[in-house]
Amino acid sequence: MSPVLPRVVIVGGVDVRARIPLMERLRDEFELVAVGAGPEPAFEGTGFRYLSYAPGQHARVSPLDDARAFGALFRIFRAERPRIVHAFDTKAGVWGCLAARLARVPSAVGTVNGLGFLFRRETRKQRLLSKSYQALQRLACAASSATVFQNPDDARVFVEAGIAKPDKVVLVPGSGVRTDRLDPRRFGAAEREELRRALGVAPADVIVIMVTRVIRSKGVLELLEAARRLRATRPSVRFVLVGAEEPESMDRLDDAELAALRRELIWTGPREDVPALLAAADVMAFPSGYGEGIPRVLLEAASMALPIVTTDAPGCREVVVEGENGLLVPIGDGVALAAALERLAGDSALRQRFGEKGRERALRRFDLAVVAERTRLLYRELLAHGAVRDLAARSLA
Repeated sequence: MSPVLPRVVIVGGVDVRARIPLMERLRDEFELVAVGAGPEPAFEGTGFRYLSYAPGQHARVSPLDDARAFGALFRIFRAERPRIVHAFDTKAGVWGCLAARLARVPSAVGTVNGLGFLFRRETRKQRLLSKSYQALQRLACAASSATVFQNPDDARVFVEAGIAKPDKVVLVPGSGVRTDRLDPRRFGAAEREELRRALGVAPADVIVIMVTRVIRSKGVLELLEAARRLRATRPSVRFVLVGAEEPESMDRLDDAELAALRRELIWTGPREDVPALLAAADVMAFPSGYGEGIPRVLLEAASMALPIVTTDAPGCREVVVEGENGLLVPIGDGVALAAALERLAGDSALRQRFGEKGRERALRRFDLAVVAERTRLLYRELLAHGAVRDLAARSLA
């Protein structure tokens, strides 16, 4: 008779499918159930049960939707009776941890995947939301056995603001990437050339790629400025933007800005073949000012041996070491971005060196096996002691 494994419920938003690789690494020791916002066909055939708590747009701001999500999560946890609830993302993390506490789940963990809009204060609406969600996040951290951060900068912000206690802080370096699958050697020259032709890019052109949600704080307008500046000096540099616009986001672009992106860049929209696109590209640009945890796209680019230009910001500088595997630029500085991209566009040897170092760093620090083992130790400690004293002490040491 097979032993009964401890049940762990993984909670996320509309992108909870991104946790499948981690769940696969942990299934030998834990019974894992996924809970997400809306239908998710990606779980079919995985062997993991999937439950939905909030159909519709999870990202929109709606107290009524939040209340419904909280109630649905509470009912799911009471029915499933997990030993651990592990909730990812801002809203799912807050309501998941609070609902787990009310449902008397023994241990709850919230992963903070970056600060996002938690500390955005540019507009009155952002200030109100920031204040509200900081208060809720403080309650969620208090209700949790541990709060996981992807980079030490975010952890220090939470601790200094009194939102999280140091003895409950655990660092896990991102969500992990399959460096065996995200390997440039898996993509042949013919495949890369065919994809470049489909994009309308000449063989000698240098492709700068950005994969992102197309919203203001991700830096797409800085990418646009860089493209305009380089058009005169390096017309062979082609800019490819991959991702969908988000018309319901508070951070959405206006119609004129969206039209400029379509006119000046090769904007593909969302794509399912991102690894192949990375293989076809020469440089990754990610000038984000969003408040990232550790951007998954940077881990993917590093694993694919792409040199990276990104912002000198928390999360981003965990992946890129200035002058080793990429270049760092200030947030919101399209001029600096253009200069960094021009430097890489004109130096193929530097691109190759940065790319090789980036892949070495991805293998050593961010491979899925590293992240899965760190998560496994966290779950074991919670099951054994209900606390994370040892892991927390190491996290902020």
